Amino acid sequence: MKEHTGMRPHDVVVLFGVLLQKNNEWYMKDLATKLLLSQSEISESLHRSMQVQLIDHQKKMVQRLNLKDFLFHGLKFVFPAIQGTIERGIPTGISSTPFQDQVQTKIPMVWAHHQGQIEGVSITPLYQKLPDACQKWDKLHHILSAVDLIRLNKSSREVNIAKEFLAQVL
Repeated sequence: MKEHTGMRPHDVVVLFGVLLQKNNEWYMKDLATKLLLSQSEISESLHRSMQVQLIDHQKKMVQRLNLKDFLFHGLKFVFPAIQGTIERGIPTGISSTPFQDQVQTKIPMVWAHHQGQIEGVSITPLYQKLPDACQKWDKLHHILSAVDLIRLNKSSREVNIAKEFLAQVL
């Protein structure tokens, strides 16, 4: 068996990509195309997730309760969101569509991106091409915006909003 070398940030995204598939009849190449990752990155990600019991041994079904535990209790420590400077980008966190009406914020949170429509405090996405992938996959964008609220860990209210949203997905 291949040695476990630790989770990577994009592994979280891959797991949600698997969750968003309609059934177990999906292919790694299709997921790779949607997430703008290579097939080998998808394969290695699924293997790492299987080793830590976040996906089953067939690498087709996410272990939802285990993923929920990881997201709610470990994510902010393992893959924290690092705030950067004011940049033009794509809204995330509390500034994205599902959450923007729930909490008023003076300065939006964004993933820096050349096609971004708003200015805000940039935060690091889980991987470099994530903003591009999310522009083509709204549901994934909404989920990862909630994940960013947990990664930011700014206020208990925001974290609870994210947890409620993600509990519906999981």
